[in-house]
Amino acid sequence: MRSDTVADPHKRPPFDHAMPASSSRRSGWSKIAATTFALSAALIGFILARSLAARQAAALPPTSAKPAIRSTPPSASTWDERWNALSTQPNTTALTREREALLETLARTDPQRALSLADAEGNWLTRDQLRDASLRGWAAVEPDAAADWAMQQTVLGERMKCVAAVLAGATAQPDAALRVGLRLCTADPEPAGFYGHMLINALVERTGNFDAATRFATSANMIDRQSFLLDSAFYQWAQHDPDRAYAQLASLTDPTIRTSALKGLIEGRSDFDPRHFADFAQKLPAGADRTQALSISLQRWAGKDPVAALQWINRGDPDPDFDPGIAALAVSETLIAARPEVAMELTDNISDTTKRILTKSRVFLDWAQRDPIAARRYAEAVEHPATRETLLEDLKSLPTGAGKSKS
Repeated sequence: MRSDTVADPHKRPPFDHAMPASSSRRSGWSKIAATTFALSAALIGFILARSLAARQAAALPPTSAKPAIRSTPPSASTWDERWNALSTQPNTTALTREREALLETLARTDPQRALSLADAEGNWLTRDQLRDASLRGWAAVEPDAAADWAMQQTVLGERMKCVAAVLAGATAQPDAALRVGLRLCTADPEPAGFYGHMLINALVERTGNFDAATRFATSANMIDRQSFLLDSAFYQWAQHDPDRAYAQLASLTDPTIRTSALKGLIEGRSDFDPRHFADFAQKLPAGADRTQALSISLQRWAGKDPVAALQWINRGDPDPDFDPGIAALAVSETLIAARPEVAMELTDNISDTTKRILTKSRVFLDWAQRDPIAARRYAEAVEHPATRETLLEDLKSLPTGAGKSKS
């Protein structure tokens, strides 16, 4: 969950007396431990998923190299008997999959016949599935030839589906798949972003080759959505091996490319295992990477398991990099609805003064909209005069009738 801590621009400027001047940061921080138990009781059940550069073509390797993979041709009689037997049965999902497997095997040695048999299918949906299987088999051994056939399809939608099948099959030879993928993206720029995404997904899902997926995304500078491809590649890699994914960032010298890759890495691991990634992020050297990693991971963790996130934060000393996680906890709708006083106290533990003020104001106004009488009672009981007056002033920004005690 992302937390927006910016105050409503239509309200008056935020107050700067959120805490008494004598209050120490450590004192405020210690309130986390005091409120963890209350949060545990209050939040049980809280559950809150990326003009193109044609010059790249000149740098691509030649397409004349032939792949080395070859399949042993199936026995003609055995293959034909099985194909004919399946083709005479009522169409089912399982049967279609068997026919796909047969055509994918045949296409490795006789792609034209495989495509012809697929084209003879009467059901258009099944026909597309059989055609794609044939293209995957062909591309596994002759990716360039299969890609040339796919590019001859004049209808854009059909061409896109055919290219996606070719790229999936080509992943049997990752280096060839990258070369062919770059060539296709350059030759057909309009759907290049789609092609790139399909190749990255195929490399990950069919081969688990995250390094190849990353190399493709890094090289695909002819695609105007390259940042999305990098985000996607590192997002998936981070879910499986965040240490290697982070180590790969060292080879990325372009700041824009690195920013996209880091974003994908952080979000991928935070979505998959926020506790593990928070531990990982905390060990990073002080700097922008650590700040961004902790900021995103704690916000997402707070959305999934606020009690665990709060307990994790409470293990260490005050740290400005924890501010986004604390703010995300404080402004969560579930917490404000169940224990608004706890949410208000949590804001006192935010290190950054501006963020603390804005978050406190947001929590209080949300509370006042839900229960104006209770919010006014809380504001009137605040001991610090400046804070008390500011909260009471905030109540005046609410719609008429809200925030006023009933006589």
